[in-house]
Amino acid sequence: MGALYRRCSLCRGGGTGGFPGHGSSPRDGRSPVRHSKFLPLGDQVIVCPAHGAGSVCGSAIAERVWTTIGLELRYNLRLQFTDRAEFVANVARELEKVPYFRRMERLNLEGPPLLRSLPAPTPLSPAAFAEQAQDAVVLDTRLELGFSAAHVPGALSIWTGGLANFAGWFLPYDTPILLVNETDDPPKRSAP
Repeated sequence: MGALYRRCSLCRGGGTGGFPGHGSSPRDGRSPVRHSKFLPLGDQVIVCPAHGAGSVCGSAIAERVWTTIGLELRYNLRLQFTDRAEFVANVARELEKVPYFRRMERLNLEGPPLLRSLPAPTPLSPAAFAEQAQDAVVLDTRLELGFSAAHVPGALSIWTGGLANFAGWFLPYDTPILLVNETDDPPKRSAP
């Protein structure tokens, strides 16, 4: 028995096509025909994909850590079509491209800018906050209970623990961001 580690090629569970953010289109021929090199390895070969359920690299990806070529041949919709034209007609479609993907692609290719230091957020008076909020995104980082009790009209709610997962979906890169948090103190950063 062997193991195969793949990126995007076999998404567990028969997800529909879509290759956002990888410089390709589902109509460029990325069909099961492309998998002819590893499908003959045998039904028992374990496949450990790099993307899981909820990944923006495909839709309807099953929530399994691994799969086998045999399971995919039996249940994966992408692998039911052997003809490229039939695959494109029945499965391929563009998926929504997450806003951070465009920037992430560029940064992956060119490298990120060097940040020597970032200024610590400073508390604003209610009047200054209201004035700046007209040209900014208001991000409320409190837990949902605090947000649902009262919040700035139009504010986005992403709790502090969810920032790493959700900020790239909703926050623009070119607009100032005003933070609302649980306390009146800006987040403390430890010295390097």
